[in-house]
Amino acid sequence: RPIYTTNPFISNVKNVTVSGDNEITIHWNKSQFSNVWGYELEKYENDESNRVTAIKIAQPSDTVYIDNDVLINQNSYIYSLFELDQCELRNTTNREGKSILLKGYTRDDGFYIYWTKYRQWEQGVEKYHVLNFDIVNQDKQFLIGNTQSSDTFFHDSVYYKDYIGAQTCYQVFGVNSQGDTSYSNVVCIFGDPQML
Repeated sequence: RPIYTTNPFISNVKNVTVSGDNEITIHWNKSQFSNVWGYELEKYENDESNRVTAIKIAQPSDTVYIDNDVLINQNSYIYSLFELDQCELRNTTNREGKSILLKGYTRDDGFYIYWTKYRQWEQGVEKYHVLNFDIVNQDKQFLIGNTQSSDTFFHDSVYYKDYIGAQTCYQVFGVNSQGDTSYSNVVCIFGDPQML
């Protein structure tokens, strides 16, 4: 008669971040369960009602997965982590991670950007930081502001005049009190041409 021990630990996603063009990286803590076979990530587009797939990872030592089957400029993705035992039965999950989707547009007075909020760090997002840079010189990024709770940012007309007819790019990243970071996609916006 077999002796079976269920997994008493609860899994959670540590971090979900956009890590490249159409690439999202998911981090989690290594399982403490001795009979773990691997992991399974449930993936959703935009919200929990649109389940895309379940991704099985057959390496108990893994703590990171890179997902290349994403459209980072169109969707935000939610990942829930489960530990699988030797019979490939799942334990329970505690919380998921949701990537940040950034979008933006111009108006007469400047650039507006807005994003989906990251979730669900246990202590929440401490701050969102906004980066601005030229698409050609991405290594020259400038931190132009931050916000604790808002999911919108306005880059005003003082700077806007420099970008009339040109392109400027933005990226947002959220941080929590433990130092975890989640980056959004990069969005590039053309300044509206104006007659002088």
